[in-house]
Formats: sequence, structure tokens, C-alpha cells
Amino acid sequence: TPDNRFSFNPPDIGDDPSDEALLELGFGIYHNSSCAVCHGGGAISNGAAAPDLRESAMMTNYAAFRSVVVEGALLSRSMPMFDDLTEREVKGLYEYIRQQIRLLD
Repeated sequence: TPDNRFSFNPPDIGDDPSDEALLELGFGIYHNSSCAVCHGGGAISNGAAAPDLRESAMMTNYAAFRSVVVEGALLSRSMPMFDDLTEREVKGLYEYIRQQIRLLD
């Protein structure tokens, strides 16, 4: 088994087409709220306080993403809850981060 601890390991998110309007919405929310502060600009965590979301298996499952961002599934691990976001805004964030993973190819 290869040791992947020191390499970049993005999840396989497929190549579904992205909704440009959602990407734009997600970009704005990500960079104008606290997402970028903790997870890094462009979803690139170069020494940021929180994990690099481009490696998160959560990005393969919208329900899991939503449970963390909106429902507070990781409050105990210091990830705040953003229950003031609309469903469209949450989908925009999800699509924006997934797009950042796609850009790795």
C-alpha cells in the first residue's frame, strides 16, 4: 500500500458539468465570508488553519457537505455552522469547491 500522507489526494468527483451561475455565486460567498480565511483562498489551504477542501471526501456527497456547513456536523471540531445560507448558496459553495478540484487536472 502506498504511503499517501505526504502527497495531494483529491477525491474523484467525476466530470459533471458545472452551473456557471452557481460557480459565480459560490466564488463570491467563499471569498467574501469566512471560508477563505480558514480554508485558504481558492480553496487552497497553504498553511491555513483548516483543511484543504480539495482533498475532502465530503466533496463527493452534497448531503455530507450540507450537514457540515449548514447543520453543524463538525461543531465539535471547531467548524462553525452557517445556517443562514440559502439552499442555492450552499449549492454554489459546493460547486465552487468541486470546480477547484477539477482545476487540478
